[in-house]
Amino acid sequence: MDVRKSLSAMWQLIATFCHYANSTLLEVLDEFANTPLISSKLIPEELLRTQTLTALNNAHQTALDGVNQSITFADRITQASGLMTGLATNAVIGLPINVWQSEQIVPTFSTKYKRHESTTLCYCINDVSCPMPGGLYFYDEWETNGIYDLNVIVPNATIPGLVVDCLPTQTMFASTVECFYNQSCLDILLSAYQADLPARALATKHVHHNGYYACLKCIKRRVWCEKGRIVTYPYNQNSSSLRTSPHINVCATLVLHENKCHQGIILV
Repeated sequence: MDVRKSLSAMWQLIATFCHYANSTLLEVLDEFANTPLISSKLIPEELLRTQTLTALNNAHQTALDGVNQSITFADRITQASGLMTGLATNAVIGLPINVWQSEQIVPTFSTKYKRHESTTLCYCINDVSCPMPGGLYFYDEWETNGIYDLNVIVPNATIPGLVVDCLPTQTMFASTVECFYNQSCLDILLSAYQADLPARALATKHVHHNGYYACLKCIKRRVWCEKGRIVTYPYNQNSSSLRTSPHINVCATLVLHENKCHQGIILV
């Protein structure tokens, strides 16, 4: 529930997918460039266009399948390792009630949430997803036996745009980075850490990647066909950065700039 337990995983996932998507994109472009579309035979322009679009769509689908498989693989491992990843709490020992009862129980409890203004429980194991607003909790924790009632456990502060969910990938895709463009919001987030973290809000007018104060410098290349026009390859290596909305969803930032994108997303 506390965003401090999710932010590190979220940014590391963004960096990982950023690098992976970039390498996948370059591999697909190379594969498409080496596809024999032109032969010594004279063929109609429409047939050439159809063959080109077919090859392009196949390359596009290959790239999407690769990314989807990686995400699914990570989610399945997280779900299978419930005790290690927090989807299920630690084992709870049940001692005998009296001397005549010798049975001792060591059950495990799946993590359950009763979200704000809700009377039903959401199970991370069964319901798969339990999105909740990302908050900061400054008071001491107490034993809940795996049940977290957000009508009772109220955050001291809620961070706009950040969503906490069962799986790290769900947190990443459901969250936005708007707080990192707002200095007041970022100050609230940084105040929750004991260490003095040298971070300032990202600029909205000029997006660049420079050390820790960076955002994503995304590519702006014509990769896929638009309205039936054949893609141009090789692509422009001197492309300018993409102007990014401060409310851009994290999953939309996975369009990447060569091998430097991952340098621009680790803020703290």
